[in-house]
Amino acid sequence: MEKNLVDVYMNYKVQRLQNYGLILMGREDSFLKECLSFYLRTYISSYYYHIFETIDSKDSCSDLDVSLELDGKKLELLDQLADRELIESNDSYVLKKEIILKTRSLFPFLISLDRLRYEEKEQIPSKVSQLLVEYPEISQMLGERLPSLFQAVSNTYTQLQRFFQQDGYYHVDYSLFSDHDNYVFMSLDYQIPLLESNYKRSLVERVYRDKKLLFMKIKVMIQKFILSFLDDYYHGRKIYDRYFLFLPSEIFEKKEDVDVILQMVAQPFLQRYLVLGIPSAISVTQGLFRKYPHFSFACCQDLRYISDVSGKLATLDTSGLYDYLVIEGYKPKSLEEIQKYACVVVRDILFRKDV
Repeated sequence: MEKNLVDVYMNYKVQRLQNYGLILMGREDSFLKECLSFYLRTYISSYYYHIFETIDSKDSCSDLDVSLELDGKKLELLDQLADRELIESNDSYVLKKEIILKTRSLFPFLISLDRLRYEEKEQIPSKVSQLLVEYPEISQMLGERLPSLFQAVSNTYTQLQRFFQQDGYYHVDYSLFSDHDNYVFMSLDYQIPLLESNYKRSLVERVYRDKKLLFMKIKVMIQKFILSFLDDYYHGRKIYDRYFLFLPSEIFEKKEDVDVILQMVAQPFLQRYLVLGIPSAISVTQGLFRKYPHFSFACCQDLRYISDVSGKLATLDTSGLYDYLVIEGYKPKSLEEIQKYACVVVRDILFRKDV
């Protein structure tokens, strides 16, 4: 199964932040690592995935929400430790309780450190030092280990630059929908100088369009989209409200291919932004939607050969399967009828510019 790049990225983030926490504490032991990892997973789930377990869930979250969730998880750790009070030695019990409380107190600084951005590696010492001014207790705790923290943050910076780096042979293009400046649909394009200098463009294009390569191209597009999305998110660049990935009808000929593709993007962080477009001609079973209930789906419909446009829109709208309707073609005389249609269930009707 393909690796989910968001999980790879988030697991790496947890690992690096845990390393920072160990440097701050100036010690390493298994219980300290467990506590840091526990709090860090809570931070990732709440801040990036908007998943909460101790406070009411929300569509978005604030730093206060994250702090309250961390406090709730702190109480869980203390309760778990209390259950072991009779089997722990007094010294062990006191030490573990101290670690639970102490690691929780590190998180305002660790979260701020996680969100620091640098235009170049040389900025790291000055920016981290400036941040430490706002956290004098952390600065005092760190003491002579400050160079170790600088080095750890520098290592993270270097490794993330490598992670985000992509080859130039294939790239994802983003196209806006008509009348929407915050929704885009993606397509994969290529630029391979070695092929283009040795073969006619028409021949290269013919091979590129071969259906045998369709599954692989979609996988490549997804991988590149995720890397680009994470890179943009990390560096604070523009993030669109929705990214539409259109799945051609040929993909649905093999159920295992569909599962591989969906598993690549079955991740809460991505699912807040990604919409999967499905051709209306495909008889998609209810099972697909039940298996992936957290996805947003769009029905891609060509209305040029539909006599009852309003009726067709109503059928798709009220099916309960789709969040969006994407119009891929229509008769000019039907435009006003489409624009006047009032959505009941779906969020919006969109028009592709390229059709």
